[in-house]
Amino acid sequence: MHSFKMVKAAAVAAFLSLAFVSCGTLFGPEDSADTGDTIEIAGSWVALSGDYSSRIDITGTTATFYSGTEATVGTSTTIFQVCEIVAWSNDGFNAGDSSTGNAGYMVVKYTTPSEYSPTSLNKFGVIRWKDIASSGGATTTLYSEGYLDANGDWAGEYSDTAAAAEAAFTTAADAFSFYSTATLQ
Repeated sequence: MHSFKMVKAAAVAAFLSLAFVSCGTLFGPEDSADTGDTIEIAGSWVALSGDYSSRIDITGTTATFYSGTEATVGTSTTIFQVCEIVAWSNDGFNAGDSSTGNAGYMVVKYTTPSEYSPTSLNKFGVIRWKDIASSGGATTTLYSEGYLDANGDWAGEYSDTAAAAEAAFTTAADAFSFYSTATLQ
């Protein structure tokens, strides 16, 4: 009987070890495509557009959006919205959408929504990037925050779960019809 309990304890320990190793979301976002340890677009990115410019600071766990003008956005402390990164991939787009070149996506949970979409609080969405390039000492990418608006009211629609967002925010759903150019700072 004693050896049965030892075998059972060893089996439970092995199972728990496997569960902790395979579940990256216990310790931070998981690269669901298993393409590396770091999200490819980690860093501070600036997208200039006159009075409506933005900076996105991306770490391994958050994406913080700041707003400002072209002159001030690089040092702005005005937070537009904050997202927790819950999953990501450096290896193409979500939901089987085709991508060319250097592309990836992150599934985010809106922890501080923008004033324009307060209904996104604690809801999920997808942000994509593509065509990362370096030229003349500057690194740029095209990025798009997925947007669904079936009602036509500009309020936006968000998902209740990360899995639902990953499935819903697609090219076919017209969620990524606009990409902005951002430059790594």
